[in-house]
Amino acid sequence: MTPTAARRLALSLSAGLGAVLVLLLGMRMQRNTKASTVSPAVVALPQPSWAAQRTAAFRDEQDALMRGELSPLARIGYAHLPPGETALTPDPSGVLSVPRETLPTEPFQLRVVVSAGGGLALHANPAVRLDGKPVTEAALSKGQVIALGLLRFLVAGSHEDPALAIYDLGSAPRRAFAGLHYFPSDDRYRVVARLERYPQPRPVRLAASRGEDKELQAIGTLHFTLPGPVAESMEAYLEQPGSTRLFLIFRDATSGQPGGSYGAGRFLYAALESDAAVWLDFNQAWNPLCAYSPYFHCPLPPRGNWLRSALPVGEKVYAEH
Repeated sequence: MTPTAARRLALSLSAGLGAVLVLLLGMRMQRNTKASTVSPAVVALPQPSWAAQRTAAFRDEQDALMRGELSPLARIGYAHLPPGETALTPDPSGVLSVPRETLPTEPFQLRVVVSAGGGLALHANPAVRLDGKPVTEAALSKGQVIALGLLRFLVAGSHEDPALAIYDLGSAPRRAFAGLHYFPSDDRYRVVARLERYPQPRPVRLAASRGEDKELQAIGTLHFTLPGPVAESMEAYLEQPGSTRLFLIFRDATSGQPGGSYGAGRFLYAALESDAAVWLDFNQAWNPLCAYSPYFHCPLPPRGNWLRSALPVGEKVYAEH
């Protein structure tokens, strides 16, 4: 299945899931003075075949990402660009430095200029490719990709802290990639959670893999039951204010164990299907990108999101680096 087909399948299945939850459940909401609740008796999970197809589509997308030009396995650096001019160099002490063996053998110049207003400009001789088009000079914006031989430079960071993420298509980890590792799927780890909302969303700062905290928006606490049965809870976040997709960060009893999941925890996306009902499919739990390269900056799960249960589903640890 192609990445495009996988995305279309995931979207269509998500739409179908939402319809099932709304039409079949009726979503009888019971409210008290403290929080919204959903009676578990009226919340039905989607058909197992739908859930399995959603999981397969998601894993196809993950596989395509790992094999693509911007594979996390290909990231070899992350350069914060200071004001003024920065030149690409093999000198390890340089700001925009790459290993000499990754550079073209013929003479070249590649410079990025950060203006006083925070704008970015590219200057290259001979021409490089910017989003597939040859250029010698161009203004740069976030998300664009500069190609020089087997090197790729993704414009990243923010207006206040512009950066280039550096990728090497010839990196050994990318060339050796033979697939991600997963636990067997298990329908018991597809559950409905109750979202106990905060009175107002609030910004939180979470410790992160490269030192500087990551800021997210917390909207409440999810309450759910895992096999055992074990009552669990975790704080739920939004990556963007106003989003209807929850971003969950957690550890569980498999984290860091031999044959288990990534030691720093895993991520999970979940759709907010109603005011308080959230369908969690832990079979789609995935590793943060810092599991594949030290040049990613990933939020770490707060202590309140360390689950007591083991979750032997979703993605396993890939490799240590």
